[in-house]
Amino acid sequence: MAVGYGRSLTDLPIDVFLHHLLPMLDVKDLLSLGATSHNFAQLCNYETLWKLKCSQDFNFSGNRTARTKGWRF
Repeated sequence: MAVGYGRSLTDLPIDVFLHHLLPMLDVKDLLSLGATSHNFAQLCNYETLWKLKCSQDFNFSGNRTARTKGWRF
């Protein structure tokens, strides 16, 4: 499928980023991507993304934890 002019990576739906692309990145790359633009900073700061990263990378579900706020490292 050809991509038309005027389209960019940020035109993809947020769900594609949050559930398919960003979870594949390691923490260092997520932090670097978040520093590239306002749009990516917002995407890389979603709580659901960091909760998923904790679960995937550390087998940590958050049950019975002392965490009171946020999932970001």
